[in-house]
Amino acid sequence: MKVDNARRAGKIKLLYLAVPFIVVVAIALIYLVYDTKEFIWAVYAGLILLFFFSAMFFFRLYYITFYAGPDKIRLRYKSLSPFPTQNNSIQIDSGKLHDYKITNSFFGNRKHIVFYVNTPGGVAAYPRTSISALNNSEVEQITKALELIKKLNNSSK
Repeated sequence: MKVDNARRAGKIKLLYLAVPFIVVVAIALIYLVYDTKEFIWAVYAGLILLFFFSAMFFFRLYYITFYAGPDKIRLRYKSLSPFPTQNNSIQIDSGKLHDYKITNSFFGNRKHIVFYVNTPGGVAAYPRTSISALNNSEVEQITKALELIKKLNNSSK
């Protein structure tokens, strides 16, 4: 089973690039058309951009590719922020999956997933990963696939 949020990620990336561009162009037009010398418009633009970039940082939206198969579980993600970021990946042998946890915060707008795996030293947790850019049906598909893998792992014990 594979889940990919490429279409939604493309729209989010466009929004991330378009909003700052529109704000800067609007402020430039205000200064050019109205020939104003007031600095307050630049302050407004700065506040709008500060709020926008803070929201981008807060939600940490990622382009996500999730694969769950009989041999492995793979979650690849890359930040949609316009700033340079690196690609990240989590790969787990399906047989080692102990549990997973999907948490919601900020009134259900921020979603995170944490994988728990069996290791020789006990149960270990992978770092939590934001899945906020996925819609509810994609999260439900991931949940169903992981529940099936957990059932298979528990029945083989």
